[in-house]
This record gives sequence, C-alpha cells and structure tokens, in this order.
Amino acid sequence: MRFLSMDVGSKRIGIALTDVQGRIATPYTVITRKTINKDLERIKNIINDTKSEKVIVGLPLNLSGNFTQQTQYVLAFIEKLRTILTIPIEVFDESMTTMQAEETLIEANVSRKKRKGVIDKLAATIILNEYLNHNKTLTKE
Repeated sequence: MRFLSMDVGSKRIGIALTDVQGRIATPYTVITRKTINKDLERIKNIINDTKSEKVIVGLPLNLSGNFTQQTQYVLAFIEKLRTILTIPIEVFDESMTTMQAEETLIEANVSRKKRKGVIDKLAATIILNEYLNHNKTLTKE
C-alpha cells in the first residue's frame, strides 16, 4: 500500500511517497501554491499518477500539543481535500519536522537558496517516516 504525505504551508506543499509496499518514505516534489483549486487538482493528479492509497497530512501543533492558527489553516485545507478524494486522509503531528529538515540540510552543507526548494518535501518525508514508525510500533504491541 503506497502512502503520500504532505507538509502544507501557505506558500508551498511538500510531498513525500512510500514505496509500493508502504515501508520506505522518500521526498517526491514541492508544489508552489497558486489557488486552492489548482493546488487540489495537482495533488489529485499526483495521487492518481502514483496510485497512492492513503494520504497523511502533517498537523502543526504547538510545543504543548495545542492547536494554532496554522493548525486551523491546515484543517480547513484537509476539509477541501476530502471533497475531491475518495482515499483515506489521516493527520499526524508534524511538530518540529521543518526544523529537523532544516538541520539536516545545513549539516549536508546545502545552500540557503537550495534549501528553500527542498525543505518542504524533506519535512513531508520526516512526517511520513514518523507515521510509518509510529504505526509499526502500534502493530508490535
């Protein structure tokens, strides 16, 4: 089962995918936001092209685990996404994933300019890996 994850921001949406067995997450692409309808259409096309069977959306919570203004923004985006997709959509706490992605890119000596183009899909990959690891732990209990 292939999963697709998203790191939804106001300017860009990072996308990551698993392999067809749903075991390994890799960065896929970054969508530069245009209009909500164009963004949704692009996501739907990616899901169809990759034959993804479930979508995981990173939910930005504050350090206390509470909702923020950005959380509300992402939840509204998910509601619009639900109107065009028939596959399951789950949310997963994305706290600190963009910071983790930034640190990884800095450690790899990626320039600030190049980081901007890949940080969102790397954050989506971290979200997806954490989701996979969390579910792997649940199935072992």
